[in-house]
Amino acid sequence: MNKFEVPQEQLKNTAEETEKLKQVLELLLNNPEENKEEILTLTNELKALSRILEKEVEEIEETLSFLRENPKEIKSETRSLILENLSKDKSEEVRFHVARSPNTPLDILKKLNQDESHQVRRALAENLNAPPDMLDELSEHKHEFVRATVAKNPNTSPETLGKLSNDNESIRIIIAENPNTPSPVLKKLSQDENFNIRAPVARNPNTSLETLEKLSQDEDDWVRTAVAKNPNTPLHILEKLSNDEVALIRSNVAENPNTPLHILEKLSKDKNMETKMLALKRIKDRNKAI
Repeated sequence: MNKFEVPQEQLKNTAEETEKLKQVLELLLNNPEENKEEILTLTNELKALSRILEKEVEEIEETLSFLRENPKEIKSETRSLILENLSKDKSEEVRFHVARSPNTPLDILKKLNQDESHQVRRALAENLNAPPDMLDELSEHKHEFVRATVAKNPNTSPETLGKLSNDNESIRIIIAENPNTPSPVLKKLSQDENFNIRAPVARNPNTSLETLEKLSQDEDDWVRTAVAKNPNTPLHILEKLSNDEVALIRSNVAENPNTPLHILEKLSKDKNMETKMLALKRIKDRNKAI
């Protein structure tokens, strides 16, 4: 154990033991002549404990000083005593790393959720230990980058993801990409006028077959390409997309792991060289696996 690793429990125990000895000493001092030897022994013990306590406090102060100068190292700190102290630091960067740390206890995270710094709130939104109710509160933050971070957090509840699906374009794209976004929300986003939102919906593993069916008929080539890539796209949709006029879409059908042999054989004769080569490679790989 190095000097930056004084256990919090050790400091607490030393302080408690010192306090107990002081109380005993006070009782003995009521009759000093009779308790002379015990008083001397306790006095020496208190001096020793005092030196230990001073050393432990000094080491805690050194730790705090080190972490203030090297805030990125806060992520490795586990003692709540240290983290609580740093959570009140005047440096925004220090508080940012406390809010971001996976070791910061919930009670400290809750206090940091009242921090005036937008960067500290963003760090909270990124923390994988942030509870859903805190993330829901942060989803209403006035700064887009805070809401965007909430949209990416795997702890964000389906209800909050649904609320964020009504946000601006950048946030809606993140929601459309999030593998935790529930199917009903993805269905709504599949009707967005922006193809940059419909395309990630078409790639999302949670998108329902009904929604994939609809998106396979989308007027935008990139959206249909995304459907062709989705490993959940059913056979009848892959069959239809294998006849798409856009070569890139046919190529993605050839690469889809669910595309059956009869479609691959058809694509192996495709007029587009890339589509043809991809289909031939898939057929070759299948034969090797048999």
